[in-house]
Amino acid sequence: MLQRLLCLRDDQMPHFMDATDATAAAYCHFLQMNRPEPADRHFSSWKDFANKNKERIR
Repeated sequence: MLQRLLCLRDDQMPHFMDATDATAAAYCHFLQMNRPEPADRHFSSWKDFANKNKERIR
């Protein structure tokens, strides 16, 4: 998926899984930077998120 999203050829892909995982994580963070976050929806941890969003937990 990373290869398709970044339009990389096979010879441009990292050879080690750790490198592809790190690149994918960095790409996800990059995409998240462009998402506006309402000031009242900041969470300090998953526990904080769960406590503030009980209706979203199954």
